[in-house]
Amino acid sequence: MNKNSFDNAKICFNQAQSLFQILKITYYSDLINLQNGIIYKNKGNNIAAKNIFNTLIAIPDTPSIFDTKAEALYQIGSIEMDENRNNLALNYFKKALELNLKTLLSDKKF
Repeated sequence: MNKNSFDNAKICFNQAQSLFQILKITYYSDLINLQNGIIYKNKGNNIAAKNIFNTLIAIPDTPSIFDTKAEALYQIGSIEMDENRNNLALNYFKKALELNLKTLLSDKKF
């Protein structure tokens, strides 16, 4: 993804997802979904990206999901900003910030 080779990144994430399913590792599936959403966003498919991000946002709050949810909120905010819906974008950015603060407080880093 850092090299903007989104098709190759998608292939790698799909292979990783398959391996995680075979090994019955579920912890990383949300993170892989987040990366797939970012790929869709970068390829201009904002509808698919927002669907993935909204699915991640709907997951019940636990400290292990805070970072992923915060990133999903940020990504939706950036999509809304690109589409000139700045008030909506600001709301998503604020929610992302609140989750990041929860992460800091739950990790007692703050």
